[in-house]
Amino acid sequence: MNESLSKRQLESLLYATNVMNSSLDFETIIESLLQVCVSQVQAIDGGVLFLFDEERQRLIAKKTTVLDKTIIDKVALKPGESMTGQCFIRKEIVLFQGRESVTSLTDTLSPENKRYLHLSVPTMPYSTICAPLLIKGQCLGVITLDAFKPVEISDEDLKLVKAISQQAAVTLENARLYQTQERAMNDVKRVNYALQRSSTIHRELTELVLNGKSLNEITSYIGNRLQVDYAVLNEERDFSVSASSPQLEELIETHYPSTSNFPLQTEVLELKDRHLHFVAFRLGSRQEPIGWLLCSKTEPFDAIDTNTLEHASSILAMELIKTRAIEDAQLQMRGEFAEQLFSGVLKEDLPLLAKRLHLPVDGDFVVAIARFDAPIEKVVMYPRVVQQATKHFQQFVHFASLDSRELKVIVHLPPNKEVHQVTTIWKGWITELEALTHCKATVGIGKKHSHLRRAYYSSQEAYQTLRHLEKMHSTQAVLSFDELGLHRLLLQSPKEDIQNYIQETMGTLLHYDQEKNSDLILTLRTYFSHQQQMKPTAEALHIHANTLIYRLRRIEEITGKTLTNLDDLLSLHTALHFLQDEM
Repeated sequence: MNESLSKRQLESLLYATNVMNSSLDFETIIESLLQVCVSQVQAIDGGVLFLFDEERQRLIAKKTTVLDKTIIDKVALKPGESMTGQCFIRKEIVLFQGRESVTSLTDTLSPENKRYLHLSVPTMPYSTICAPLLIKGQCLGVITLDAFKPVEISDEDLKLVKAISQQAAVTLENARLYQTQERAMNDVKRVNYALQRSSTIHRELTELVLNGKSLNEITSYIGNRLQVDYAVLNEERDFSVSASSPQLEELIETHYPSTSNFPLQTEVLELKDRHLHFVAFRLGSRQEPIGWLLCSKTEPFDAIDTNTLEHASSILAMELIKTRAIEDAQLQMRGEFAEQLFSGVLKEDLPLLAKRLHLPVDGDFVVAIARFDAPIEKVVMYPRVVQQATKHFQQFVHFASLDSRELKVIVHLPPNKEVHQVTTIWKGWITELEALTHCKATVGIGKKHSHLRRAYYSSQEAYQTLRHLEKMHSTQAVLSFDELGLHRLLLQSPKEDIQNYIQETMGTLLHYDQEKNSDLILTLRTYFSHQQQMKPTAEALHIHANTLIYRLRRIEEITGKTLTNLDDLLSLHTALHFLQDEM
């Protein structure tokens, strides 16, 4: 075949070259190439442009004027398959002249590709030209051009298609190089932007720390800057910073029951109707982390995100250490304050200490003391207990002090609040407090007293109430001094006076019981506890009614008191209460 081109072919090639070189966009060039071939080669009715996919090792149909556009993405030919595959292997332009020649080659199609061909082209072409797109001996793809009319494909047509395909290969390679360079430049720009952004975030994080911003403020900045949901957990797996979204909180609770499960590499998790990328960063040393920064987002974390979050983790670790040091100092200061306040030995700096702890000095105060049945770890429990106290006493100004066996809470009562409201709060809180500390607790609440200096007296009343609960082996977990009733006299009177009263009222009865080994004291106590009703008292003592009548008469004879006299009844009843508390 003579390789020289006619004037018309040269004009067509020049036109084709101008069209293909009008853009460096790869998709535009592909579209133009196919249109040029079909328009400039008169015998051709349509065609398909195939490009070789190195990864799949297949010729992929990219553009078509023949195939159904809904099917084109599914066509993938192996090298050697059909006319196009043959051309790819031979790396030279091939003319398949005559329907018989075309049909014999299409029979080499895979069943799947053959089905796509018949769906798109009901009638086989009379002739087909396949031209390779060659650049430096490498085949980039194949242009397959079809003639559906019984016309002769001339040498002139073949020379023109070959020339166009050669020019097209150069143009496509240039477009690929341009796209590669453009992607590289965009990658450089993206990396430079990310590095500048990372540097800015590092600087701004440092400024936040230097300006004394809190842990919550720092993590909020991280979340907004990197567009991530976040949470900070301490080593006990409690939230130092609450999860910034309900989805993250649910993810932590459902997927990671232990800190040992936290992923140090990004994990993709399915949560309801979307996927989340989740990663954890240690705060502190690898061996003994003091906490965790947990982050999630819908998009993958890139290297810059990870680097920035690692830097943020170092800052958050320092903030946690600083926060813990402040809490330890506050714990010590609160301990000193509580010791001074509850000892009754008040120094001149009490108002100054109260101010540091954000406590008022004037007004009414009430003290409640919770005593645990086993020691607790106060360093670990203190922040959690304080958090619970804040939740339950949020409507009051209050102060909490904790040691290994007791929790003391001072509450400032506004003018419209009373002690019974504090008692109600404690009754609602104690179950939660016991669950937190894993200890049983008994709570005594003092009376309200004016001025912080007199809170000492409220604390003494709280202690007296606790002693009463312990002596009586009461099942009641919370009791206020105001609820003690008659027992307040016992708690407030000198012990010698109490003992004298008991002896004067029923000393002879006590002596008789001891000497005769009788149960008259028990009988009298049971009689009072059943509201002086004969039948219930006899049944409770498991004795006959006549025996009960006899015992009551003996009590009257021995004590000189009459059980039908109101004053005598009150004296005996009071003495019995005092006797029970003394035992």
